[in-house]
Amino acid sequence: MIAYPPVMRRKQNRAFPVLRTTCILLASTLFLFAALSSTAAVLSPGVEHLQFVLGPADSPANPNRVNVIKIDRAQADISLRVGFPYARRNYPAKEIVRTIASRYDSPPANDVLAAVNCAFFGTGLDISGPVSENSNIIQPPVDSGDTFAIFDSGDFLIKHALTTSGGTLTFADASTTSIDIFNLDRLADTIAVYTPDWGASTGSTVQGTEIVLSQVSYPIRLDKQISGVVTAVQTGASSLNNAIPAGGLVISARDTKATFLASKVTVGQRLRISYGTSSNNFNNTRMLVMGQGWLLTGGVANTSNWSGYSAGFIGRNPRTVLGANATHYFLVTIDGRQTGVSVGMSFQEMADYLSTAFGITDAVNLDGGGSSTMVVNGALANAPSDSWPPGTERAVASAVMVVKRPIPAVATLTDSFPSTGRQLPWDDKFTFNDVQAFSPASPGGDGYVMAVRDPSGGLESTHVGNATDADYSVQAHIYLEYRPAESGQERYGLFARDNGNFAFNSTSYNGGYCYMMMYDTTDGRLRAGKTTNGTITDLLPAVMNITTSGWHQFRITCAGTNIRYHLDGTQILNVTDTSYSRGWAGVAYNESLTNNALIHGTRVDNFSLAPAAPAAVQDWVLYN
Repeated sequence: MIAYPPVMRRKQNRAFPVLRTTCILLASTLFLFAALSSTAAVLSPGVEHLQFVLGPADSPANPNRVNVIKIDRAQADISLRVGFPYARRNYPAKEIVRTIASRYDSPPANDVLAAVNCAFFGTGLDISGPVSENSNIIQPPVDSGDTFAIFDSGDFLIKHALTTSGGTLTFADASTTSIDIFNLDRLADTIAVYTPDWGASTGSTVQGTEIVLSQVSYPIRLDKQISGVVTAVQTGASSLNNAIPAGGLVISARDTKATFLASKVTVGQRLRISYGTSSNNFNNTRMLVMGQGWLLTGGVANTSNWSGYSAGFIGRNPRTVLGANATHYFLVTIDGRQTGVSVGMSFQEMADYLSTAFGITDAVNLDGGGSSTMVVNGALANAPSDSWPPGTERAVASAVMVVKRPIPAVATLTDSFPSTGRQLPWDDKFTFNDVQAFSPASPGGDGYVMAVRDPSGGLESTHVGNATDADYSVQAHIYLEYRPAESGQERYGLFARDNGNFAFNSTSYNGGYCYMMMYDTTDGRLRAGKTTNGTITDLLPAVMNITTSGWHQFRITCAGTNIRYHLDGTQILNVTDTSYSRGWAGVAYNESLTNNALIHGTRVDNFSLAPAAPAAVQDWVLYN
């Protein structure tokens, strides 16, 4: 008799999960699975661990053992995260999934509920494909597999063969050079960039030049330009293994490129870094991993994607899968290579089973075989095929973790944009939106503003706060420049409860979803309302125009379903709306000018964000 590992082993000081056992029938057109037994445990509200022992119709001797983590996408305190051995990209050795998860597990601040193995890997630090964690790129696109992206909005997208146009370093004199390496070991005659995700220090052992930057405008995303200020230029013996400062990074070069880098940079300068891709729809990714085999697309088996793989690879094997539908994310393992216990599934069988049993519409095959591992609350939940019984885990290079974090309170944030630069951790969409001198000064201002615009044209935005921010007031002074003679127009304004696309009124970049106040420069029209996939709904009862250039204060207050808009301290709109319950606040810009030289951008000053009491509480204070 084979002894299965326990369904669940809880960490200390946790409530024991609610378990239920059922017998159900799961059918597909090509492969019939009867669930001989199943169990379910609630790990946290919105997160469930399901286990099935399946008996296929083709042979009673070929069962399958399935583990599933089902995650409600609307659960604000739950996210999927990427973990590495030793909790850093520059790990000294690979580790089993249980150990990786334990390195990140620190409840209640960071409670790792479950984890599975993630990307395919090779020797040393080799990991296939792009990796993004906590909205920061750790490894840019480097392979042609199938990338699964989860966005700040909570939405997802799968793309085959996501590629990069490479990294660019922009110097203070606006000249540029290519970045050769990002968060990997520096090679001869190359320029490399190291972020805190790499580790505590660069690890360089050959002298060259290392430029230390602070005040970096993280997170670093694909197709986004980040910026930092040079605090040190290290050469000779001082160029070895420099510490990577928190909130900073290090640019490291060898040989002729080290000499070039040292000649271009001095302390106090501002440098900029960007990584372009073949699809800027991946600009606001929270998590990015790559698999091999796009199993499902739109609820249909994606068979055209499988032609490049061998019969052995797409045949029955142990599997780890990342999947999703409109309401949930799924982490799935299928044990295999265990005669009479679990035989594994082919691509076709996986596609049929996932779509039929769980309604999964889109899924990617992650690293499988002996790597397939699921850990639930620190305990091994499946039976890896490397050694059975008892089930020994293989050391791997990365893991996908289900993490629970407390929802933070809305913070009070202010920025007066002094001459020394931005005071808040603004997250720009595409370009670094710097502080510049501007006349006339804003009311009470010092003559410096943040200019939000993309010099190459189109959309730009920048935001602060958290995805979970709900009840707050956001306000800023914005310079409204009436320009009726221009061909085309600029549009700019303030937004609240943005869903995480930060696309304002654009249907591109996965669409704009937010409450907004916006101004059009050509006709002077002011709008107050919302955008839905970039479509503007102006909720003002009558058209309002401002046809004289000058500073005006915009304010949006969100309290439950009550949304109020103020212009220069006067309420212009008070509505009840349920479209957006939470999200970020910020400043945005869009243009349709015939010449990019005409771009002026959104000039903003005296920004503030503060908690707002729910509408019922405000009404009580007002009338009592």
